Amino acid sequence: MAKPAKVTRILHSQDLHRAKYDRLIAIAALCGRVRADAWQRCSGLSTAPQSAYAIRNVWMAAGYDWHGLPAVLGRASLLDALGDINACREAAKVPVKKAIWHKTMGNAEERHRLYSLLKRNQWDADPFLHRQMRKQWKGGHSHCTNQIVLEPGAYTAKVWHRRAWLYMQCLERGQRLAIPLRGATLPTGTLRLILQDDGQVEIHHAVDEDTACSTKPCGSDTVGVDKGYTEAYTDSEGERHGEGLGDLLARESDHVKVKGESRNKLRAVERKHRAAGRIKKADNIRRNNLGDRKWDRRKKLHNAQVREFLCKAAHGLVDNADTIACEDLTANMKSAQYRHRDTKRRLAAWGQGRDGGHPHLDISAPRFGAGVGKPRLHVANRFPHRPVAGHAARGSVLRPGRSRVGCGYQRRPQHPAAHVRRRDYAVHALPGGQTPAAESNRDIGGDGSTRTRACHTAHAVLTGRERITQPC
Repeated sequence: MAKPAKVTRILHSQDLHRAKYDRLIAIAALCGRVRADAWQRCSGLSTAPQSAYAIRNVWMAAGYDWHGLPAVLGRASLLDALGDINACREAAKVPVKKAIWHKTMGNAEERHRLYSLLKRNQWDADPFLHRQMRKQWKGGHSHCTNQIVLEPGAYTAKVWHRRAWLYMQCLERGQRLAIPLRGATLPTGTLRLILQDDGQVEIHHAVDEDTACSTKPCGSDTVGVDKGYTEAYTDSEGERHGEGLGDLLARESDHVKVKGESRNKLRAVERKHRAAGRIKKADNIRRNNLGDRKWDRRKKLHNAQVREFLCKAAHGLVDNADTIACEDLTANMKSAQYRHRDTKRRLAAWGQGRDGGHPHLDISAPRFGAGVGKPRLHVANRFPHRPVAGHAARGSVLRPGRSRVGCGYQRRPQHPAAHVRRRDYAVHALPGGQTPAAESNRDIGGDGSTRTRACHTAHAVLTGRERITQPC
């Protein structure tokens, strides 16, 4: 049985004392010096054939002092840096493999020999490989001083008074540094602590995908979906999912507009003082009134709220759906209806994904347990499970009494003549040798206007037992 895939989860510190943060900065600076030494000494040809653990053992046998770090923290930083070096080296091999393919065209035996040398990091045995790797892989340097890697033996974690605490090894022998975490979730495995500019810490840890994802099965129906702004989705049964989405997005968009206008006025004042020679006054305005910390913090909070809102809406949809047919709004669609500039601003931010940064339904639905077929894809898939923390998508508005739009999407994926047209894309044949007939589709969606939809079809590739759709 194959091992479950790993996914990354991020925990955040809460109310971290400034003195503790300063101690973490000192530890991260020493870890950065170990990283710099690793890149300086191990990014060349001499250590390429060696494994990371072999290099670590050589360093320890030579009596490396870890720049004053405890050995358990220094070893973890070294192994992490060696992993980064190996990843960069493997990335440099990609163009080299292309060069090998062109050089050995028609000579499979020579190609196999060069590929084998490249895989074993023995490219110095062949002049051509050596020349290509020197051209693509030039080593590197590390200037990272804000990360700490902790092995499982370098920390303990427990819940105390309904809050998780992380106790990590510090520079003083026999002492542990206590970091309060937000929530009661305990980290496991190897941790990566990333120091933030706001005085807090992010804790990255890996968990099994089966643990992080729900195994709750999806429904068994085929559902057509119209994606909207007022509500997230309206299915072919007329049921709405995620009502209130438009109010949430519009409220934040209006706040950003007012805030941006005020900042532009302050920026004009700052430039005026700077042009007049009042540099100190201009610097004070830029430092105290034109920063991005509060701005970024509010944006991050809003994105999390929108994502959670859309997750719940998508879960409610997939509870009854096994196959989902939805519209594709990534194509340029022009409407002649006049809109106020505030309406255009809100719709533009929503349509381009700037509000909440929510991913597409066709990407997330396989994780939910339902397959998605859009008018440009025409095929649907079946997937077994869905995650706890899901995703959703942007779409068009569906006014009351217009659930027939979702019904149209419900019928379209398996329709033999299903297709839509787009003049700047070639139309591919449907699977099974079917040829799409010409059809002009009128969409009643988006903001309620009637407009001609412009999309294109897609072809399907069968791999094993799954049908995977690929856009043209």
